Amino acid sequence: MDAWEYHVKIVQTDTTQPGMKGWVQQQYQGMQKPPQYTPYLLLPALNELGEHGWELVYMEPVVVNGAGEVALATTQVTHAYLCVFKRRRPTP
Repeated sequence: MDAWEYHVKIVQTDTTQPGMKGWVQQQYQGMQKPPQYTPYLLLPALNELGEHGWELVYMEPVVVNGAGEVALATTQVTHAYLCVFKRRRPTP
C-alpha cells in the first residue's frame, strides 16, 4: 500500500518579492509594467516543488492576516494561495 506525505504552503503572487523581478521581465518581454499580482507568479514556486516530487492536489485563494491566520477569499481580491501538495513517502 502506498504511503503519502503532505506539504502545505501559502504562495504569494507579488512581482515585488525578492527574486521575482528577473522572472517577470522574462515572461512579460516588451511590456512596460506587468501586473503586480499576476497568478503566473505561482509557476516558479510550483515548479520548484514539482522538481522535488511534490504534486499539487489542492489550491484555494486565501486572505492571510498579520497574525498568519488564513481565511478563504470568497469576496475579496487576493494574491495569496493556499497550496497542498503530496508525494509518496520514501520506503525505509
